[in-house]
Amino acid sequence: MTMRTSRRSRWPAAGLEIVASCFIAGLPGLAKAGVPDPPPITEETTQQLFLAVSVNGVRKAGLHPFAQAADGLRADAVLLRQLGLRWPGSEQAEGEIALAGLPGLEVNYDSAGLRLSLVAPVDLLDRPVLRLSSGLASATPADPSTRVAGAVLNYDLYSESRAGGVSASAFGDLRFFGEGAAVWSQSAVAHAASRTGAPALVRLDTQWQVDDAESMTVLRLGDGLTGGQGWTRTKRIGGFHYGRDFGLQPYRTTTPLAAFVGEAVLPSTLELYVNGLRQSTQQVQPGRFQLDAVPPGTGAAVANLLITDINGQQRNVHFDLYGAPTLLQAGLSDWSVDVGFLRKDYGLRSFAYDHRPLASGSYRWGWSNTLTLESHAEATTDLFEAGVGSVWKLGDRAGVLTTSLAASRGDGTSGNQRAVGYQWAGIDFGFAVNSARSSAGYRDAASRLEPALSRGSDSAFVNFGTPVGQWSLGVVRQLLAQSKPAHYLNLGWAADLGRGATLSLNVQRVNDEKKSYSTSLTFSMPLDSRVMTSASVQQRRGSTQLSASASQSPRDETGWSWWAQTATTNGRDPSAQFQVGRLTEAGQWWVGTTANGGSAGTSVYASRNGALAWLAGDLHALRHVEDAIAVVTTDGVPDVPVRLENRLLGRTDARGQIFVPQLNAYQRNQISMDTLDLPMDIVADKVQADVVPERRRASRVRLPLRRIVPVHVSLRNQQGQPLDPGGVVELRMGDSKTGASTRVGYDGLVYLEDPPPGAALFVRGEAGRCTARLPDPLPPAGGEPTPLECKP
Repeated sequence: MTMRTSRRSRWPAAGLEIVASCFIAGLPGLAKAGVPDPPPITEETTQQLFLAVSVNGVRKAGLHPFAQAADGLRADAVLLRQLGLRWPGSEQAEGEIALAGLPGLEVNYDSAGLRLSLVAPVDLLDRPVLRLSSGLASATPADPSTRVAGAVLNYDLYSESRAGGVSASAFGDLRFFGEGAAVWSQSAVAHAASRTGAPALVRLDTQWQVDDAESMTVLRLGDGLTGGQGWTRTKRIGGFHYGRDFGLQPYRTTTPLAAFVGEAVLPSTLELYVNGLRQSTQQVQPGRFQLDAVPPGTGAAVANLLITDINGQQRNVHFDLYGAPTLLQAGLSDWSVDVGFLRKDYGLRSFAYDHRPLASGSYRWGWSNTLTLESHAEATTDLFEAGVGSVWKLGDRAGVLTTSLAASRGDGTSGNQRAVGYQWAGIDFGFAVNSARSSAGYRDAASRLEPALSRGSDSAFVNFGTPVGQWSLGVVRQLLAQSKPAHYLNLGWAADLGRGATLSLNVQRVNDEKKSYSTSLTFSMPLDSRVMTSASVQQRRGSTQLSASASQSPRDETGWSWWAQTATTNGRDPSAQFQVGRLTEAGQWWVGTTANGGSAGTSVYASRNGALAWLAGDLHALRHVEDAIAVVTTDGVPDVPVRLENRLLGRTDARGQIFVPQLNAYQRNQISMDTLDLPMDIVADKVQADVVPERRRASRVRLPLRRIVPVHVSLRNQQGQPLDPGGVVELRMGDSKTGASTRVGYDGLVYLEDPPPGAALFVRGEAGRCTARLPDPLPPAGGEPTPLECKP
C-alpha cells in the first residue's frame, strides 16, 4: 500500500464537510482564543474522521467514517465492502480493517480537505464484468395494428419484333394480405409468338405463408424450395414447409461474436478499430469489461482496442479476428421440415408433380462458437438418404474446415458421398480448396427427376492483391458419370487506374483443348456520376471481337436512361444495339433496337415492369414491390413531400396519401415529410416516423397534420413604438388563462395559434405590464401583422 498525505487548503470546496466532521467527531468547541490542536495519535488512541471518498476516480456519495490510528487510516469491513472493495476473506471480515493491510491499495489522504482517494488494483474491485456491445442494433418488433389489407401485382412485360415474326412474354406475381397473419401469393408466366400459334400460360408457385418474427419461424403451404445444407441439393416441391428463418430478425447476429476482454483501473474511454477503421466508442467504469462486436464479414482481420483513462494515459490492446458467416453461435439452431411432392417440368407445366411423397429435414446447431454441427435426412418411396456435416473454425485466425458424409439406400442400390473443404481469407490474400466424391450407387430424392449427380469434383481458388492490381485464379476438376473428367481454368486480374477507371483481364480454358480458351480485356471509365463508358477485346476459338459501349443510369427517383453498344467480329459482321428507358414512380420501361450484319437482321423490342397495388380503397401504379410497402397518410392534406431515409419519394395525392414501396421488412425505415412548403394554417405534430413493416405486407404510417388559425400581431405602446422583445404574453378569456404563454419577439411581434376572437393579451416585461385585445373576428391568415395597442 502507498499512502500520501496532502495539507493543501481547499476551504472553498470542502468547508461544509470540515465543519460537519468537526461536529460529528466531537472535537473541542471553539474557544475564544482559537481552535486547540487535536491530541497526538498514539498506539492506544484513534481519531474519528468523516471523509469524502473516491474509489479509482469515481466519487462516492456522502461522507464516510474512518479512524486515524498510528498505523494509518482504518475503516469498518462493512464500509469497505459498500465502497466496492474486496480482498481475501472479505466476505467474513468484521470490525475495523487497516487500509495499509490491503495489498496494492494506494491511499491518498487530503487532511485539509478531508478527502480520501483510493486507487485499487482491479483484483480488489468487487464489480461484475461489464458487458458492452458494438455494432449490435436493438430490434423493434413490427406492430400488427398497422396492417393494411390489400393486394399487389408485380409484372414484367416484354415484346420483340423481328423478320421472323412477333413474340411476347409476361410474368406476374400476385399476392393478397389481410389484417391477419397470412399472405397468399400466386405467380405465373405467359408467352406467345406469331409462329407458334396459341399463347401459353404456365402457373409457377402458389403459396400460403405465415411468418412468426418472435420465434423466427415460417409456415408455408404450397409450392417452394426445401431446406438443406451446403452439401445437399434443395428440391422444388408442393406441400408443407416449417422452419427457422433468421431474416425475420435482421438485427440479430447469428454468427459468433468477437469478444474483447480487458480491464480499466480508472474511468476510461474504449475505442474499437478493425482493420484501421473505428467501429465504436464506449465509456467504462473501473473494473473488468467484455466488449462483444460483430466480426468482419469473412476472413481474418486485425482489431485494436484503444483504452484512454481520465488522466489521458493510453493502452493499445491487439486482437486477431476471423469472421466465419457459416458458423452459428453456441446454442443457436437452424432447422426445417418439408413434406410434399416433387415438382416436375417447372416453368413448362402448371400442375406436374411426382406421385411419390417426399419427407425432408435439416438441422444445424452451434455446438460451440468454433464448431457448428449439421445433419440432413430425406425419404421417399423406396429411397432413404441421410448425412452429417460440420463447420469448424481453426484457432483465432487459422481458417475454416468443412466436412460432410452422407449415405443412401434405395432403388436396389446404396452408396455414399463425402466432402471436405478448407478456406482462409485475409485482407489481401485468400484461398479455398474443396474435394467431394460420391459412389456410383449414391442417390437423393431429386435423382429420380433430375440429371444424375457428378461422381466428384475438386477445386482450388486463390486471390491476392499486389501494387499493380487484384489477381484471382481458379481451377476446377469435375468427374462426370458418363464421360471423361472436365477441367476448367480461370485467371483474372483487375486494376484501379484512378478516377473510377478500371482495367481487367480474364482468361478461361476448358478441358485442356487447344481452342477451348477465351481471353478478354476490358477498360471502363465513368464520365460523370451517371454516364459510364467501356471498351473490350475478346478472343475465342480463333476469332476476335471488338466492342464499345456507353450508358447513362437514371437518377435515384425518376429520370431517363440509355444504353448503346457496337461490336465487330474479325473486322466483319458489325452489330449495334441501342435502347432508351425511363424510370418513373409507376415503374420502368425500355424501347430498343438491334442491328446485325449477319443473318439475324434487325429487331425492335420494348419492355415494361412495375406493380399495381390495391390498398386503402385505392388503386396505384408503382414500381416493383419486392418486399414491404407503406401507406403514408397526412390526414387528407395533399401535395406534401414525403421522404424515405431522406430521399424524396414524391408528394401525397388529393386524398393525402402516398404509397412507399421500397421498405425493408422487420427493419426500421424512417419516413418523413417536408413541411417547409406547407401553408401557414397547417402545422405538423411530428414530421417523421420509424415504421417496422412485416414481410411482403402493407403498413399504415400516419404523419398527422392539422389546420389552425394563425394570428400575427404587432404589439405597440401608447406612443406607437413596438414593445421590447422578451416580454411574457398570456392569453385570457375573462378570468381564465387560455393556452400556453408565449413571448414578444422583435418589433413587438407575437405569433398565436387558434386564439379565441376578442381574447385579452396580458404582457409582462421590463417596462411594466400592459393589456391588448384581439379583434373579433380574427384577421385572415397571411399578410402583414395586425398592429395592437397595449395599454397599461
